[in-house]
Amino acid sequence: MNAGRLMATGVDKKTGERKAISASEWVNVWPMFATNRAVGPNSAYFAIEIFEAPPETTREKLISDCIAWLKGQRAADTHLKRTALHTDARRTLGNTLTHSIFDAAYRSAFERRRGRPKKN
Repeated sequence: MNAGRLMATGVDKKTGERKAISASEWVNVWPMFATNRAVGPNSAYFAIEIFEAPPETTREKLISDCIAWLKGQRAADTHLKRTALHTDARRTLGNTLTHSIFDAAYRSAFERRRGRPKKN
C-alpha cells in the first residue's frame, strides 16, 4: 500500500464514515487481519477493504512527465519563455500535450500563479 499499488478504505472509528486510508497513514497504522481492523496511535478503522489501485490515467501520466521535464529545464537554467517551453515540451512529450496539461504542470514545477506578477 505504501508503494501505491494497493488502496484501502475503512470506516473511521471517530466519524463512522468510510474513507480512503492514504499510503502515508499506513506508516502509523497496524493492520489486524483477523479482525478486519487497523489501529494506530491517532486513528482506527474497521471494515477495511483492500483492492488494486486503478492505473494512472493518460492525463495524470502526461502531467507527471511534463512536471519532471520542466523541473529538468529549470535545473538546466535554460531561461526560456513559457511559450518556448510549451513548444519544446510538445516536441519532447508528443502532440497529446494540451495547453491545460502544460499549464497545470508549469504551475506545479515553477510554483507560479497565472497572469502578471503583482506590483509591491
